[in-house]
Amino acid sequence: MKSKLSIISAIVFAACNNPENNVLVKGTYITTYQSEFSKAMDTVEIRPLNEAANTFSYTRRTGYQRISNGIVGPYQYETENSTCVFNKATAQLNEQKHGRIYTFSSDGNSLVSGGSVYKRIQ
Repeated sequence: MKSKLSIISAIVFAACNNPENNVLVKGTYITTYQSEFSKAMDTVEIRPLNEAANTFSYTRRTGYQRISNGIVGPYQYETENSTCVFNKATAQLNEQKHGRIYTFSSDGNSLVSGGSVYKRIQ
């Protein structure tokens, strides 16, 4: 009986630590950048298209200000839309238009792409 309880506990523990069970894909994520030439903020919004097929809409808004000779320029922004496919096994979101790959943290509160870390705000 004790070994059955141990096996069941191990299965439940493994299921809880499986990335596909912990990651909540939809949400809004932000990151900021700053250098001597500009400062910027990216917002990535992910919404379900067909959750059964693991497809999501992707909207990325980038706002930035260029810095020239120490003078901060006017605020400019760009918006791009795409679709994404979520890979449950790797907890990765594959953006289709530009081929960006976003990896979710184990707690689901951040999204990582290259050197950028996006924090979940919603």
